[in-house]
Amino acid sequence: MVISKKILAEWKKLRSHGDGKRIAEKNPNINDMDVSRAFKLGRCSDEVFTAIAKYYNTKASKMAGVLK
Repeated sequence: MVISKKILAEWKKLRSHGDGKRIAEKNPNINDMDVSRAFKLGRCSDEVFTAIAKYYNTKASKMAGVLK
Protein backbone atom coordinates (compact mmCIF):
# COMPACT_ATOMS: atom_id res chain seq x y z
CA MET A 1 0.00 0.00 0.00
CA VAL A 2 1.13 3.55 -0.68
CA ILE A 3 1.33 5.80 2.37
CA SER A 4 -0.12 9.24 1.70
CA LYS A 5 2.31 12.13 1.95
CA LYS A 6 0.14 13.75 4.62
CA ILE A 7 0.22 10.66 6.87
CA LEU A 8 3.93 10.13 6.30
CA ALA A 9 4.63 13.76 7.22
CA GLU A 10 2.68 13.39 10.47
CA TRP A 11 4.53 10.20 11.35
CA LYS A 12 7.87 11.88 10.64
CA LYS A 13 7.00 14.67 13.10
CA LEU A 14 6.45 12.06 15.81
CA ARG A 15 9.33 9.76 14.85
CA SER A 16 12.23 9.34 17.23
CA HIS A 17 15.22 7.05 17.53
CA GLY A 18 14.22 3.48 18.36
CA ASP A 19 10.61 3.67 17.16
CA GLY A 20 11.15 1.00 14.51
CA LYS A 21 12.50 -1.42 17.10
CA ARG A 22 9.61 -0.70 19.48
CA ILE A 23 7.03 -1.22 16.70
CA ALA A 24 8.69 -4.51 15.73
CA GLU A 25 8.74 -5.72 19.35
CA LYS A 26 4.96 -5.30 19.54
CA ASN A 27 4.36 -7.05 16.19
CA PRO A 28 6.08 -10.42 15.70
CA ASN A 29 5.59 -10.48 11.91
CA ILE A 30 7.30 -7.11 11.43
CA ASN A 31 10.94 -6.14 11.83
CA ASP A 32 12.51 -2.71 12.23
CA MET A 33 13.70 -2.74 8.61
CA ASP A 34 10.07 -2.99 7.45
CA VAL A 35 9.38 0.24 9.33
CA SER A 36 12.50 1.93 7.94
CA ARG A 37 11.54 0.94 4.39
CA ALA A 38 8.04 2.32 4.88
CA PHE A 39 9.49 5.72 5.78
CA LYS A 40 12.09 5.63 3.03
CA LEU A 41 9.91 4.33 0.18
CA GLY A 42 6.50 5.64 1.25
CA ARG A 43 4.91 2.23 0.84
CA CYS A 44 4.51 -0.96 2.84
CA SER A 45 2.25 -3.92 3.48
CA ASP A 46 -1.13 -3.41 5.11
CA GLU A 47 0.17 -5.16 8.24
CA VAL A 48 3.15 -2.81 8.54
CA PHE A 49 0.94 0.23 7.92
CA THR A 50 -1.49 -0.82 10.64
CA ALA A 51 1.33 -1.41 13.14
CA ILE A 52 2.95 1.96 12.44
CA ALA A 53 -0.41 3.77 12.52
CA LYS A 54 -1.35 2.26 15.90
CA TYR A 55 2.04 3.12 17.35
CA TYR A 56 1.99 6.76 16.23
CA ASN A 57 -1.68 7.27 17.15
CA THR A 58 -0.83 6.12 20.67
CA LYS A 59 2.29 8.29 20.75
CA ALA A 60 0.35 11.34 19.53
CA SER A 61 -2.31 10.80 22.20
CA LYS A 62 0.33 10.58 24.93
CA MET A 63 2.01 13.75 23.71
CA ALA A 64 -1.31 15.59 23.53
CA GLY A 65 -1.98 14.65 27.13
CA VAL A 66 1.40 15.99 28.23
CA LEU A 67 0.92 19.26 26.37
CA LYS A 68 -2.43 20.04 28.01
